[in-house]
Amino acid sequence: MKKQFIAYFDILGYEQKAGSDETNLFDTINTCIEKSAKIISGLQNKYNNTEIKLKVFSDNFLYCTETNYVPLLFLASHIQAALTCDDVFIRGALCYENLIFTNDFIYGKGIILANEIESKIAIFPRLIIDASFFLGAAEINNAIYHKNFSSNDMHKELEHFYCEDSDGNLYIDYLGEFKYFSESVSKSLYPYSINDLLVKHKNHIQENIRTSDKKVQQKYQWCKKYHNNFCSNNNFPNLLI
Repeated sequence: MKKQFIAYFDILGYEQKAGSDETNLFDTINTCIEKSAKIISGLQNKYNNTEIKLKVFSDNFLYCTETNYVPLLFLASHIQAALTCDDVFIRGALCYENLIFTNDFIYGKGIILANEIESKIAIFPRLIIDASFFLGAAEINNAIYHKNFSSNDMHKELEHFYCEDSDGNLYIDYLGEFKYFSESVSKSLYPYSINDLLVKHKNHIQENIRTSDKKVQQKYQWCKKYHNNFCSNNNFPNLLI
């Protein structure tokens, strides 16, 4: 049993998607696994000794690493951005807790905490960053550099990865992170621009928000607000919803 940084998410509206087009949804999940492998490979070139493990069950994805919290944040943000291009919106959590991860099973408080945050707190298509994640980052840095890093220090160091929501929760700013990195790395990893992503993002939100299901509509209203805040703050007025 070791404490690990965990990123856990599931697909919004999975039951409906599986019922209407199970084959297409399977292809989407498989694409997500392939994109994860590609991004992890890129991270191994960018950050030495990066080790991120992945388990997938149905529409549940769990990534974990003992020390590589920055690459994990990077991976979570870019997987979320990539999936929205395929009209797949996710919700979940990032945390730091005990976990056993083997070829056969996963076990521990880490998966319980991540699942609890995903089901009870995330609610909307957002990846919540739990306070334990920053405490874990401070712990790792203190062990490496023999300094007295605090959770607040890690909040400041990692602030470009997240936004604070109206309920006080921190969530992955996948549009902002995509914009930052897509402008600074090779086109082989990012074949499309932030403008391309925003067009797809806008179209999918507009389509999904028309649903008669009030609970689902509420979730895409949240996406609309996030999208419009990003566009307003980054000079994309023509892509507002």
